[in-house]
Amino acid sequence: MKYSIDIEGGFTGIPMHFEGEVALSHERAAQLLCAMESAGVEADAPWPDALTYRVKMEEGALLREAVFTDATLPKELRIFLDGVRQNRPPTDRSG
Repeated sequence: MKYSIDIEGGFTGIPMHFEGEVALSHERAAQLLCAMESAGVEADAPWPDALTYRVKMEEGALLREAVFTDATLPKELRIFLDGVRQNRPPTDRSG
């Protein structure tokens, strides 16, 4: 699965960009793509320093793009993003 994640906002306001490809089972890829369907940005951020996440995921012919805030980022995507930030995106072998 290919991914591209842009994070903006926060206390420092320094944008971050992550991009790569990770080997996932069809089941795990489907879980992440399904989580993308729950996209929703609140009209007003819950707090002034909230982050905005622009996420793009591609698995074969399926492409999903969505925007989330800290409050709306699904748990599955948050776990994936935590691994990406630590330079070790989750694979089927690592959780």
